[in-house]
Amino acid sequence: MLSFVTLSNFFLGVGVLAIVCFLLKITISYFMNKKNVSSNVEEQKINFLSAESIFSFFIGFGFIGFAFKAVFYMPVWMCFFAGIMFGLLFSCLYAFVLMNLSKLAQSKSESAEQNTQE
Repeated sequence: MLSFVTLSNFFLGVGVLAIVCFLLKITISYFMNKKNVSSNVEEQKINFLSAESIFSFFIGFGFIGFAFKAVFYMPVWMCFFAGIMFGLLFSCLYAFVLMNLSKLAQSKSESAEQNTQE
């Protein structure tokens, strides 16, 4: 009855669902906040438990788990271990990019303030 539910399909489903949710969250938050994008980056706090960070974890978990199972034919424990490790890596990379974007927005606003004072 459920012959299509394999471990590879599970990992692939998790990855695709996480990407869809990630993109929906980003587009909804963009259209809900119609003000300047750089001020949105400044106001957003870097949080490892934000929805985007959790979605990025599941993106890494799903697609790396799928690759380890379907492409590299690894055992199940190694697929889950690699999925968790790469999921954590994806979450950290997302937080790192967001942190650098907020620093860039702050430096841009500070330089604009200095230019107006001169």
